[in-house]
Amino acid sequence: FVSVDTFEAIARNLPPEFGQVRVIEDAQRDDLFVGDYRRDDTGSCTRVEPIRIVSVDEFIAGICESDVVTGPGLKKIECLTRPAKWLNDPEIVKPSATSIALLGERRLAKVVSDEDADTDFWKASPFYLRASAAEEKRAITDALAADQPKN
Repeated sequence: FVSVDTFEAIARNLPPEFGQVRVIEDAQRDDLFVGDYRRDDTGSCTRVEPIRIVSVDEFIAGICESDVVTGPGLKKIECLTRPAKWLNDPEIVKPSATSIALLGERRLAKVVSDEDADTDFWKASPFYLRASAAEEKRAITDALAADQPKN
């Protein structure tokens, strides 16, 4: 068992003529998850910086004509102006089984021991950038309850 970066799997779906891509997904609340990837000479894609949450307005304001954008998040912004090249082909915007398998195989080949990677199924956890709306609401409720005087 190894974990695989879903955005990297999407980036691998791109035709070889694209050297860089921004992969996006709907992060709810008028935000997008954004990951920037660069393809090397072997065809592998590497994340250029950490995946981040960006408002839709900030994302649109920050892209330019030379940017290549793909991912399931295109559905959220498809009605907006497109200064960049948007690749909305169903074969590209979602991670393919082939891309996931190739990434998993490559990652597994690099594993020397269980301490070197996420190889323990029972210890694996999803990658979250922020708490869910329900978790945030619960934290507020708990904080308010803690501030109440005890009888």
